Amino acid sequence: MIFRAAIASLLQADFAGAEANARTLVERAPESPQGYHLLGLALANQGKVDEAIAALDQAAAIYEFTSDPLIVKGDLLLERGDIAAARATYVAASERDPGDWRAQDSLGGIAMGEGDTEAAIIHYERASENAPTNLFGPQVKLAAIYAEVERLDDARRVLQEFTDANPDQPEALVALGRLEFTDGRNDEATKLFDAAIALEPGKAQLPLFKARAELNANRFDDAEKTLKKGIENFPEDEAMQLELAGLYGLTRRYDLALAAFEDGVRKWPDQKAFRSGASRAAYQAADYETALIHTEALASRPDSSPNDHYWHAIVLERLGRNEAAIKAYELAITGDAPNWLALNNLSALLSETDPSRAVALASEAAAIAPDVDAVQDTLGFAYFNAGSLEMATKTFEGILSREPGNATANYRLGLVMIKSGREEEGRKLLETALSLDPEFRYKAEAQKLLAEQ
Repeated sequence: MIFRAAIASLLQADFAGAEANARTLVERAPESPQGYHLLGLALANQGKVDEAIAALDQAAAIYEFTSDPLIVKGDLLLERGDIAAARATYVAASERDPGDWRAQDSLGGIAMGEGDTEAAIIHYERASENAPTNLFGPQVKLAAIYAEVERLDDARRVLQEFTDANPDQPEALVALGRLEFTDGRNDEATKLFDAAIALEPGKAQLPLFKARAELNANRFDDAEKTLKKGIENFPEDEAMQLELAGLYGLTRRYDLALAAFEDGVRKWPDQKAFRSGASRAAYQAADYETALIHTEALASRPDSSPNDHYWHAIVLERLGRNEAAIKAYELAITGDAPNWLALNNLSALLSETDPSRAVALASEAAAIAPDVDAVQDTLGFAYFNAGSLEMATKTFEGILSREPGNATANYRLGLVMIKSGREEEGRKLLETALSLDPEFRYKAEAQKLLAEQ
């Protein structure tokens, strides 16, 4: 009766009552391991770890074959961070009962935590061999580590064997589907996700996985249908809405992308991804005023980032609002890792009005992105406007040594030559720029200068 009462208390989460009953059992039958075992469980559930371990040790000393107390003790030691003692306890449990998959599973977790994948594989393989055939945990861990070390065929074999034995378990189908997706086998992944959806239609994540496999296979229409149906079934799932909006953007249907992102803004106003997506879709659709509405909203948030200010500045500059763009770029270059694109663009805007600052900004951008010719072009033009003609010459000549067909660099080096008094060389460079690209950005300026020479 006392034994049953102790178990009943444990099952009802009455751990103090379970402790009292277990202590009575221990007093009446000190040679019985069950009393100590129940006492250890009751104490562990009350956070009395040291007392629990002592009771579990007593149980383990009396039991001849049962490894349960050692497993619980190992879990307690692991929970409080005593890895070495936990490992030794799990090893003892495994030696006592070689078929106890729990010990091997826990030893695999310890090995993974220590970065020893080879040992982890050995333990998870042993755990998988001895675990109940309908228990998915050890198999999914083994498959995951196989995949991590690029043993994809082994991972596939483990998951396929489990799904064959347990066709009604959606978790296994999903795991196998995700493996196939990772391996680029998108048709196989789609079929597996369909099977999982049939078993678990109420899980919103599954149509999302299926749509991503369809996207990976460039089956955009199928992905769109899957996502639309998913949104119909799960209207409160923001990930599905975001994926559909992104699909529209990917397929350059920017009007649909903008509408989908703005639907997301209305439903989830605190989710920045919808605002950001709406601003980019509007920009791609050449609806710059709408883009500005969204970038202003992002830039004014308390959690705005330098990247939010950078994108806001891009839109302002596109609309010709350069003073406001300069202020936004200034905010974008704050922080420990300034955005070199923002530095470059701000330098270009300040090149004529504040050439010294422009040189400093472009130099900083060039230090971050030394191989980007667009940054070198900005730096060279800043040098030109600052009157540093020798540095401007070296900068543009450096660009042309790498890219002789760059019409803009030829044009700007021509300006430097003319300002340096080397008119004939400058004229030839302007003519070269026009011959390379008769419609380049500074065509009118080049033609005007040639007419004046």
